[in-house]
Amino acid sequence: TNKNVINVVKFFKIIIAILRNQSHRLKIDVHFKIILKMPKARGGADLSKIGVKDNVTRAETIFNALFPLISNFFDIRDKVGLEIGPGDNINVAFLFLKHRAKKIYIIEKFNNIYLNKKTTDTLNELDLRYERKLIALSDVINNNQNKAEFSSNKICIKTKLFEETKFEEKIDFIYSNDVIEHVRNVNRVFSHAYNILTKDGVFINNIDFAGHNVFTNNNDPLDFLTYNNFI
Repeated sequence: TNKNVINVVKFFKIIIAILRNQSHRLKIDVHFKIILKMPKARGGADLSKIGVKDNVTRAETIFNALFPLISNFFDIRDKVGLEIGPGDNINVAFLFLKHRAKKIYIIEKFNNIYLNKKTTDTLNELDLRYERKLIALSDVINNNQNKAEFSSNKICIKTKLFEETKFEEKIDFIYSNDVIEHVRNVNRVFSHAYNILTKDGVFINNIDFAGHNVFTNNNDPLDFLTYNNFI
């Protein structure tokens, strides 16, 4: 029956998730990648395998969920923002800049963000959709000696754990999407956010309470949190 098929699929998804987690914990995947000369470990969203249209839609969906929440506290115009764990892209950060944020810090544990064709095509599409806004893509990407790079005055990328990152200025707003559920020491993250935020600063997070649909139970969407940390 369909119900049995669904249960079997869920069972194998759980087994695969457990094996994947254990390979990360024991760093087995890292050793295999070194032997096979595969790309280094990465984290966060991997948008390299989906099209520009889907990248744009994803960025707009996340931005439209976060922006109203932050705007409830203040106008982001000329404010300094910070994104935790965007994965391999700056798409959401770019939308905040298009809506007049002064600067966005990008904190990503893994060195995933590159200015390749997929990146620029996605940003160009977002730039066209929001062309009436004050900032243009040319303000975010510099072309120095035929080498394109992000302008640190607008996008400042730091490859480090958020809670270990230091800043020379106070941050007005911090946000993340599908990140906090992966954090080992949540108290440390919130404590660091409190320390670097301005007096009226805000910390807004989109949190996946369904375990990225791996351990989903419609009757109890938080059931994945009851699994032992070893798993």
